[in-house]
Amino acid sequence: MSGWLESWMVKAVIEFLMEIHLIGILSTSRRGLESLSHILGQRKEASTSSSSGKASRTTTTSRKGKGQLGKGRLATVVEERELVDEEEGSTSLEDDDIDEDDYVGDEDDLLCGEGVPDLLLLLVQWAQKTMIKRLTYSEEVQCTVLEVKVVEGHGTTIDVVLVNGVLHEGDQIVVCGMQGPVVTSIRALLTPHPMRELRVKGTYLHNKEIKAAQGIKIAAQSTKSLACVLSSVVKNAPGARVAMIEVGFAPTWFSLVLKIEPFHVVIHGQCISSVVLVALGSWLILLPSFFLQGLEHAIAGTSLYVVWPNDDIEDIKESAMDNVNSVMSRIDKSGEGVYVQASTLGSLEALLKFLKTPAVNIPVSAISIGPVHKKDVMKASVMLEKKKEYGTILAFDVKVTPEARELADELGVKIFIADIIYHLFDQFKAYIDNLKEEKKREAAEEAVFPCVLKIMPNCVFNKKDPIVLGVDVVEGIAKIGTPICVPGREFVEIGRIASIENNHRPVDYAKKGQKMAIKIIGSNPEEQQKMAGRHFEVEDELVSKISRKSLDALKENYADDLSTEEKRLLFKLKKLFKIL
Repeated sequence: MSGWLESWMVKAVIEFLMEIHLIGILSTSRRGLESLSHILGQRKEASTSSSSGKASRTTTTSRKGKGQLGKGRLATVVEERELVDEEEGSTSLEDDDIDEDDYVGDEDDLLCGEGVPDLLLLLVQWAQKTMIKRLTYSEEVQCTVLEVKVVEGHGTTIDVVLVNGVLHEGDQIVVCGMQGPVVTSIRALLTPHPMRELRVKGTYLHNKEIKAAQGIKIAAQSTKSLACVLSSVVKNAPGARVAMIEVGFAPTWFSLVLKIEPFHVVIHGQCISSVVLVALGSWLILLPSFFLQGLEHAIAGTSLYVVWPNDDIEDIKESAMDNVNSVMSRIDKSGEGVYVQASTLGSLEALLKFLKTPAVNIPVSAISIGPVHKKDVMKASVMLEKKKEYGTILAFDVKVTPEARELADELGVKIFIADIIYHLFDQFKAYIDNLKEEKKREAAEEAVFPCVLKIMPNCVFNKKDPIVLGVDVVEGIAKIGTPICVPGREFVEIGRIASIENNHRPVDYAKKGQKMAIKIIGSNPEEQQKMAGRHFEVEDELVSKISRKSLDALKENYADDLSTEEKRLLFKLKKLFKIL
């Protein structure tokens, strides 16, 4: 097996596990066995997730080179794996109920894929041994939505995996949607021809019923059923005939244009809770909100439910929304945060969990599933007025439409795309750091760092604009641009520090205990008239002139740059200048 084929197989398995919302088997690959003890963040996160989900794990090691893994090397692998597990706080190989003889390893995987068939065989045997109940057929329908896509001739369809039970054409089904449960009926059960994949475009076989386990493409009733319901109402009007129907949908509203001869009627509706209010002339029509929901609103990674004659549809709708409700609970209630988008519910849940960890701690204001569209950019742009840094979209394993990209550039919304959660975080962190640096540069003139300077004897090199002095930094930090005043002379302002030199070399700042030469230039005609020996003496202390505005700018942009001593000095100067 070639290297590229092995990589493709591993990627396909990982994508499948993510799509069906399972925390399953973790496979890690390393260039050498000596690097096995190096725990990457992704491997550690996956191991933690599998432990919390009570899922078994196996680790395969790969080495670029020839020759097979001998018994001596196998023992080393097992020992190193135990050390890794001990460091992570997880179970060892023995706790996972695997003998050393069952541990599959091969040094040639990276070149020819040798050992991969053995690994796949182990996974099958392992599943049959530890997951007997889940492998036993059940009449209860167990079905998972894998993907939502538009197919020519069938409209919006969903690709599902039927694990247990039977699906029939005409069955009423309920799937989870972002705006609420989607209730519809199966119009067609489609399967590919033998030896063809479901994902490959082509003709499909129509089935009256399908028994598990199988991958199926489901076509259902369209959302335009709402137009049919309303048009049937209009048809009852004497002398009216429906000639054209146009429907437009959004998450909470819809518009329906009925060209009724000899009239032209535009109907607008508002979705409120589980009821749709439709204004038709002087009539007010109430319809269930699921008329608004079609398969285009279904969420990949969620379960599909079948409604049987004796079932309570409200209970089923509530069950269908359980996963989304748990995800929605992770959204920041303050309404401030980034906009998060992922390909499936499982990947969205993993991303939200990661963003909520103490080490990351990024608030989320809204979520969505599927490609990034213009509506998502519009929602994210709301944050630009509240907090610019949160006017961003974190897109995990999804595509961005050209229209959405164009609108984002126009509005100033940043879209970060990555197939790995950690890369997404790195991009966002770099963006936040750049914003902070930009804010610091903008606030540099207003922010004043605290400092107390003592003029050194015989170090007045120029008495008047520019005033050049040799000073000792008694407290704080003296920076270029700092305004200087003399508290002992009624707080007379003598100008700003224009330059600092240390041993005839220019520097940007001077810290406590350092002796420097500083040049002070008056920023207005009054300050330019100030003179050493007349307006202040060598014995006087010089301090930075702070104000309420400079304090606010310093706290907002440079709080992390201040030491504890500098904060204490800032508090003393605040009292000195009587700033409230």
